[in-house]
Amino acid sequence: MKILLACLLSITNALTEVSIIPLPGRIEETPPHLLLKPGDFVSLPPYASKELYLSTLSEAAGFPFTPTTADVSCPIQFLAPNSLPADLEKPRGEGYVLRILEKSAIIHSATQAGHFNGLQSLSQLIASAPRKADTLSLPCLTASDSPRFAWRGFMLDESRHFTGVPGLKRLLDGMGRYKLNVLHWHLTDSPGWRIEIKKYPKLTSIGGRGNEHDQRPDAPAEFYTQEQIRELVAYAKERNITIVPEIDMPGHADAAVRAYPAHDGGGFLKKGSTTKWPRFTFNPAKAETLSFLEDILTEVASLFPDAGVIHLGGDEVHFGWHKWPNSRRCKAS
Repeated sequence: MKILLACLLSITNALTEVSIIPLPGRIEETPPHLLLKPGDFVSLPPYASKELYLSTLSEAAGFPFTPTTADVSCPIQFLAPNSLPADLEKPRGEGYVLRILEKSAIIHSATQAGHFNGLQSLSQLIASAPRKADTLSLPCLTASDSPRFAWRGFMLDESRHFTGVPGLKRLLDGMGRYKLNVLHWHLTDSPGWRIEIKKYPKLTSIGGRGNEHDQRPDAPAEFYTQEQIRELVAYAKERNITIVPEIDMPGHADAAVRAYPAHDGGGFLKKGSTTKWPRFTFNPAKAETLSFLEDILTEVASLFPDAGVIHLGGDEVHFGWHKWPNSRRCKAS
């Protein structure tokens, strides 16, 4: 039992010495250490956001670093895979190799995404490094990593509780830190409509009022303007994150139908409630409603050019399709 416990403690100590989340696929530690100090130079890749890379490293260290050109040897370098020793496999896609040597920390990658992931791993090591005065000490090692899953997502429901630009940027920062790369942004549902649609302004001025716990007719409207959405999409892209919007249909339509009642497909009242959910669906057989939704999706698609998809939800429609069988248009279609 004592031998088993000693082995487990040894494994735990080995894993906790390298503070990278998620843990890379391969780590090999070697002596000695790399020392970093205020003002040390960082050689950045040409496509990197200088402000983002430097602030990530400087905030982790607690002191500033200095950018320099890529051809200058310096304590932190971002290089292409062809600079790796022949015995190390070259990373592809979002993968990277981090080599911490006695005189420099080098992140090798073939892509912007890979360099960004390597940046996060290095910054985590810097944040947890032991310090003496203004100098911190990093263990020399070689870490090779690439994502196991292409879609590493987080879903945020904005309809029930509105986040706002500052809060969303903090979330994107956290996602980037731990190498999550897809934000599933749930922007419309029964409680509120959170995305500006230029052709239908009442979607936000009326549909954007309230939240899950406040359905007052005079509740403030909370939503993202198209300018704010473009800003957030660009902010996410710098952090290797794609934002995928969700526009719920044909159910969960209450907020939109409050704004434009002509597209009401019906619902039902939950027992004991006057607000859940009398206008739960869009009308599935009305040509004007289909054109209305097509207009909305056209504007949404233009705001998320890299998403490749718009999530339509499509769930829980049975909460509101009770009137469909009696609809003349539904019967005819």
